[in-house]
Amino acid sequence: MANERLTEDIVREHFKNDPLFSSVRFEEQKSTNIRIAECLAEASKSGKNKSGKPEFIITFPTQSMDYVIVVECKASTNKHKSVGCDKPKDYAVDGVLHYAKALSSEFNVVAVAVSGEKPEVVLVSNFLHKKGDAAAAEMPDNKLLSIYDYVKAFRNEQLNYNLKDVNIVEKAVKLNDDFHSCSISESMRNTLVSGILLALQDDIFKASYPVSESSYDLAKDVLIPAIKRVLTKAKVRKLDDMMGVYSKILDEPLAKDPAIKKRKKPIKTIEFFKETIKYLEKQVFPLTQLEESGYDVLGRFYTEFVRYAASKQKQGLVLTPSHVTELFCDLVELKVSDVVYDIIFEDLIQFNDSLDRLPLAG
Repeated sequence: MANERLTEDIVREHFKNDPLFSSVRFEEQKSTNIRIAECLAEASKSGKNKSGKPEFIITFPTQSMDYVIVVECKASTNKHKSVGCDKPKDYAVDGVLHYAKALSSEFNVVAVAVSGEKPEVVLVSNFLHKKGDAAAAEMPDNKLLSIYDYVKAFRNEQLNYNLKDVNIVEKAVKLNDDFHSCSISESMRNTLVSGILLALQDDIFKASYPVSESSYDLAKDVLIPAIKRVLTKAKVRKLDDMMGVYSKILDEPLAKDPAIKKRKKPIKTIEFFKETIKYLEKQVFPLTQLEESGYDVLGRFYTEFVRYAASKQKQGLVLTPSHVTELFCDLVELKVSDVVYDIIFEDLIQFNDSLDRLPLAG
C-alpha cells in the first residue's frame, strides 16, 4: 500500500540536511505567518472553502517575508501530474500549483511537487510563481534542489546575501561555543578549524576520520597527512613552516588526552573530535559551493570565527576590512582572471608566528 509519509520523510530529510536549514523557518501543513495563513484560508484542494494544508512551507523570517517555498507530496509516481493539471486533490503537481496560485497574491512562490516512496525513483517538478502572475513557470531542474538554489530562483541578490550571512555567523558562534565548553585554547581554535577545512578537500581524510580509534591517531595519522597532501597539491610556499604550526595540534589535550570536559561533564575526546569534523563537513564545507556568486564564503566564515574566538590583536592577526579591499579592487578595476600579489601578506608570512590563521585568512 502506498505510503505518503515515506515521500514526506525524503523531503524532510533533504531540507534538514541542508547547510542553510538553520536560517529558514520550516513548517508542516500550516504556517505561523499570518499572511500565509490568510492566503491558504480558503485554499483547500477539495474546493470546499476550507483551509489549504501543504506538506511543507519554507519561509525566511529573518531576511524577507515576501518569498515562500511550498511543497506537495504524493506516494505514487503515477500521481505526480494529471493530463489537464486540474486535479489538485489527487496529484502532486496539480496540488502544489493550486497552493502557489493562492499564495502568489501576496508572495513570490517556488512550488515543489514530489512523488515516490524511494529516493532513487522519486519524481520532482519545480515551478516559480511570481507575485501577481496568472500562472507559474516550470524550472528546468527535475530534482530536489538546495535551499540556496531555490532562493536563487527568486533572483533577489540581497536575500541570497543575507541568508548566507546570518547562517555563517550562526555557525561561527556555535563552533566557538563548543570549543569554549571544552576549554580548547583560543590560540588553537583557528589552527584546528583551518586544518580541518583544508583536510576536508582530501578524499582519503573524509573516508578515514570516522573510523579512527583515538584522537591522537586521528590527528597524527589522518589529519596532519591530509593537510600536507592538500597544501602540497596547491604548491603553497613555506610548506614546512605551515606544517610546523599544524603539527602543534598533536600537543593539545584534544589529541593527547582520552577524555575532556564539556561543560564540566567528561566526554571521550575522540567523540568530540569526530563531531567537530562532521559538523564542519556537513554544515560549513558545503558553503564553498556558494562561491560562484562572488561571495567569499570561507573568508566570511573565518572572519566571523576569529571575531568570536578572541580578539584579533590577542591572536596576532590583522584582517583587512572588507570596505578597504573592495575599494582597491574597484580602483584597479580587478577582473576575475587577474592575479593579485599581496606583498604585505608575504611579509606577514615571514614574520608572524601565527601561521595557523593564514590558509583561510589569505
